[in-house]
Amino acid sequence: MKVPILSLSLIALSSTFLGEEVSQQLQAAKDKFESEVRKIDSEPEMNKLSESYFAGLAKAKAKAQSAGKLEAVLEFQKELDALRENGAPDTTSLPANRELARLREIYIEEESRIETETEKKFEALKSEYGRFLQTLQQNLTIAGKIEEAVLVRDEVKALRSVKLADFDEPESLSVPPAEETGKPRSGRVRGFGRLSGMEPWTARLDLAKLQKFDTFVDVAGDQARLLFLLENGDVLNLDGEVVGSGATKIFPSGYLDSSGQYQTLEEWSVPDDAQPLRDIAFMYDRVLGRNEKGETVAWGDAYTTGSRVIPERARQGIRRVAMNWDNEYVLTETGELIGWNDKGEFSVPSPIRTGVREISISRHHTTFVLTETNDLYHLNGTKPQDWTGKAQKATARGLMSAILDLEGKWHVFAGGIHRAASWRRCAPC
Repeated sequence: MKVPILSLSLIALSSTFLGEEVSQQLQAAKDKFESEVRKIDSEPEMNKLSESYFAGLAKAKAKAQSAGKLEAVLEFQKELDALRENGAPDTTSLPANRELARLREIYIEEESRIETETEKKFEALKSEYGRFLQTLQQNLTIAGKIEEAVLVRDEVKALRSVKLADFDEPESLSVPPAEETGKPRSGRVRGFGRLSGMEPWTARLDLAKLQKFDTFVDVAGDQARLLFLLENGDVLNLDGEVVGSGATKIFPSGYLDSSGQYQTLEEWSVPDDAQPLRDIAFMYDRVLGRNEKGETVAWGDAYTTGSRVIPERARQGIRRVAMNWDNEYVLTETGELIGWNDKGEFSVPSPIRTGVREISISRHHTTFVLTETNDLYHLNGTKPQDWTGKAQKATARGLMSAILDLEGKWHVFAGGIHRAASWRRCAPC
């Protein structure tokens, strides 16, 4: 088990709310916490245990074969096949075969020991981080910063209920990149994690109603909703219900159809003069789009009141639009990245100012800028701390993100770019 990084809403508490000094303290504590959690890795021991179990099974099978015990041979072979496929035996029950049951009992006992030791390490780190938060909460209260103290208190409460099992990662698998086939790869969907409001904290996504479909080509979602795109253009919700058709691209709040019309599944709508669209990005008070002419269009309160204005050079020749909590971005056809906010256009860091091939930004500050040379950057112009290689694609979705390396393997991350599993893209990230 590789343990991904715990990503609490604490990291979204910006200096706007907490003050620069407090924000820096929080970030430093978070970085230290994450750095130590990254060192927890039970995978080597688990791999060694699986190898030992496999060897024991093979030896027992050979012994049964030498004795002419056909049924025992078949049982051991079945267990070996299951181990190859799943990476671990069924630990919920014991088989009737006494030798197989003995081997499995040894496996279960060792697995329990490894998990207990891993859990203790995690709990110790969590306790240390929690003590820092409690001290910070107390200091903020003494200083009269009540609102800030309440925010930190909520983080303390959330941290108490977090378990190591909440952050299990998917299995490690790899496939050739879909781009080699000339069209999106279709398949089934697999899921992990939880949506906002799911109780208890350990609740998992239930994709049972989607398993009858095997032609998914995309998934989109945020904290509260998931949408799934089938190869035929149908859009499904988590209950397997068709909520749209003729879609070419999906977003958490709706989809673009083949005619470029944005079909929203929420209360807000797209102005008639902005349609048809080829790309769209949105926050709570503003929406940014690219129409079929490559022009940038915008609407929502921030643009209606004039508190935000599209820079002149960001109005035409646009390939992609994107935004996060604070800033808007457009990627031009010539590979230039332009950004602005309520204070006007700002200077984009030089490494990502030109020569950009793709951008992917989520409202949760998960960001990627991919250059023509396959280099990956954040919006501040720095490379991801724990990603030193090249990439052919990167996508940011809510609190999750994924990178496709040059060998065609997806690397999925929870809460930031750290160590993560590589997994099959049954449907694109």
